Amino acid sequence: MILKRADWDFQIYLDAGKRNYIIIGDVNLFFRYQRELLSQNRGTIGEFTIRDIEKELNMESEVEIICDPVAISLNTRKNITHLHKQIVKEGALGGLSESVEKINRDIIALLNQIRNLTLINYEYETDIGLDDFVKWYDIHYTETIESPAEIITKYLDLIKEYTKIKVVFFFHSSSFLSKPQLDELYQHLLYLEITPVFFERSKPDEYLSCISNLYTIDSDLCYNEYESK
Repeated sequence: MILKRADWDFQIYLDAGKRNYIIIGDVNLFFRYQRELLSQNRGTIGEFTIRDIEKELNMESEVEIICDPVAISLNTRKNITHLHKQIVKEGALGGLSESVEKINRDIIALLNQIRNLTLINYEYETDIGLDDFVKWYDIHYTETIESPAEIITKYLDLIKEYTKIKVVFFFHSSSFLSKPQLDELYQHLLYLEITPVFFERSKPDEYLSCISNLYTIDSDLCYNEYESK
């Protein structure tokens, strides 16, 4: 894959089988690139493009940005929607439609009883399905997380189920992941067939032995490629 920006006179090659590191020492440039990638990931037009052999990647559906594992939640709107669809699908396969219909009849009977006892005239929806029940009961993912690597892994596993994610950008990963955790995460990304790109402010010397694709971008937008050790 190739990562480019409209104002670059170079391009960065992203190898799916390697740990791709991009070092940006200038804090303002680092911040600007992070903001722009996040913005494009949320649907705005931007300067970054990623192209594989066949086509340009969709920055919303095929790219993920992880800046801070503390901010990651499994219970985003898209993830919850996916969860509810899974439950409804499994419920249908399990033949639970009769149970849902019985519960619906019981609730309607209760509403009628309340209306008769209170003399309050009201109307309600009678055609209720399992998808309505999962929303009523606020069904969501359990988040019992013990480490930053664990929440990242679970999050990527989840979005891999319903998106076409091919690339994930990490910012400041060396600040919140140890080398063993990075090794484990990298192996998991290989399994998921997701290309990792790590943005750092400086070269993480303790990780140089495992970095195989390293670029440095300075404030003049020049780059130097370093051979991995």
